[in-house]
Amino acid sequence: MVRTIFDPDNDHCEFAIVVRSDMKGMGMGHLLLKKMIEYCRRRGTGAIVGQILSDNSAMRQLARSLGFQESHVPGENVVSVRMELRRNRGAA
Repeated sequence: MVRTIFDPDNDHCEFAIVVRSDMKGMGMGHLLLKKMIEYCRRRGTGAIVGQILSDNSAMRQLARSLGFQESHVPGENVVSVRMELRRNRGAA
């Protein structure tokens, strides 16, 4: 399951993804996240954001492989991920 929650101005959305335990390692997470990114691009969303548990190395690697940038959240056991979908206004 993948879910996105958009802000009212479509500047960004937050995603959540869950893959059943018996389906892990089969590429389901990759497929779902890729479809979600494509959908958000078509919608014209500015960026996709999310939080991943620090010890979830598989999900962190998946996010990085699809182009998300990581930043650590001080004092928390999570990393924030972000993917810019729209170029900055004024950029060529």
